[in-house]
Amino acid sequence: SSPMIMQYAFGGLLSGMLIFYGRSGDWFSSAPFLLLIVFVIFGNEMIGKRSDKLIYHITLYFIGLFSYVVMVLPVLTGKMGDGMFVLSGLIALMLVIFVVQLLYRIVPHFMALNTKRVILSIGSVYVLFNIFYFTSIIPPIPLSLTTLDVVQSVDTMMAADGGRSYRVTYELQPWYRKIPFVDDVLHPAHSSIACFARVYAPTKLSTTIYHRWEYKDVNGDWAQYGDRIGYAIAGSNQAGYGGYTRIANFTSGIWRCSVETERGQVLGRREVKVVVGAPKELETRIE
Repeated sequence: SSPMIMQYAFGGLLSGMLIFYGRSGDWFSSAPFLLLIVFVIFGNEMIGKRSDKLIYHITLYFIGLFSYVVMVLPVLTGKMGDGMFVLSGLIALMLVIFVVQLLYRIVPHFMALNTKRVILSIGSVYVLFNIFYFTSIIPPIPLSLTTLDVVQSVDTMMAADGGRSYRVTYELQPWYRKIPFVDDVLHPAHSSIACFARVYAPTKLSTTIYHRWEYKDVNGDWAQYGDRIGYAIAGSNQAGYGGYTRIANFTSGIWRCSVETERGQVLGRREVKVVVGAPKELETRIE
């Protein structure tokens, strides 16, 4: 039946959005937004009353539309930022209003009885998306972090054709440090350590990426080390645009490097335990 087809269509759309947005940002930082998507996917399955389903499907359509336009507009324009997000919201709002106007022609009596519910549903989603964006909870789609490591050192190598690659020297870790929530251990061999990241961006897109270095203080809270360090990236292949930062004058303890957008949306984080002492085994890879 049509309602069943719509239910599966919306479920598929939102599941796709969950995958795309989940790949774009740090899961912990983006948890409220990602949980909202999960909630509406399951809510789509649980609502039984036909009239409630139509209101819910209008809401789902707006959520899917808003999420999609936010993702696609930066790809088409090559720009990111507050202006692009606001424009995406207005485009999604105009499109959903057009659909609502069509429904007023198809089921005028039902829509007249439920005008307030429709306005409240769409308005709530619009406000919530803006709150999530301006508090940096929505992942920085269409950017995607493909590599992030805190390592011994990184050196830039320039090719004759103007291309560049990176010599990354890192400390081999025992197998159990591959387990989630078990930090790598770094025994610095030099007076500095480095954070190497690759960020995928669509071909037309150019933006600035920042590394935020932090360490755990005596109270167990994260304290920022110096200012954020930024560098420009441009649209690249699937491997992502490479870049790195380094810090010196560090102390033993727990450190982390966060990769962020200009407005603070987190693409990913990597924690490492820095311990004084000779590194056990170093290897080098070319990125």
